[in-house]
Amino acid sequence: MLAKTGLGLALLAAAFGIGCASGGGADPYLRPSGPAGIEVYVAPGAGAVKTVAVLPFKAETELIGNSVADMVMTQLLRSGKYAVMERSRLNQVLGETELAVAGLADSKLADLGAMAGADAIVTGTVEEYGTVAVRGKALPNVALSVRLVDGASGKILWSVEGTARAGSGGATVSQQARDLVRRMMVELYQRLP
Repeated sequence: MLAKTGLGLALLAAAFGIGCASGGGADPYLRPSGPAGIEVYVAPGAGAVKTVAVLPFKAETELIGNSVADMVMTQLLRSGKYAVMERSRLNQVLGETELAVAGLADSKLADLGAMAGADAIVTGTVEEYGTVAVRGKALPNVALSVRLVDGASGKILWSVEGTARAGSGGATVSQQARDLVRRMMVELYQRLP
């Protein structure tokens, strides 16, 4: 009896593994994510977006939020996957509508995207941006989350999160952030249709 149960469990595990590995109709949550420290989700239909607008990111300071948003914007431009709207156009729309970016719900982001003429809005949060003391050294430590919100529906089309801490004391925090953004975007682009 125990042998039959073991064989049944083995067959079930093999069938489950084949179903997850097939990729076609598999749940995107079950697909393996990126390398250590990077998590990626891509919704069906995420490849249809052509034009994006990048909002300043939520961060401890406005300067950090704007700097990291600029890093993401640079990687979006380098990829050639999206046309990126100039931030001054977004500021003009924000000024006209008197909307505050901080705490804006995804449905309101969709409205903002439509007003700005973008298919989708890129927004994000800088969760950590500083140094951590390790064995007497101050090592750069960065944690970010970035998402693309559909301009028509307000649904999240993709999301990527990453954390990184320098292994030795050579990099600055901004260098660590720039490297993390680049790695996050590379991992994301490998999953986009």
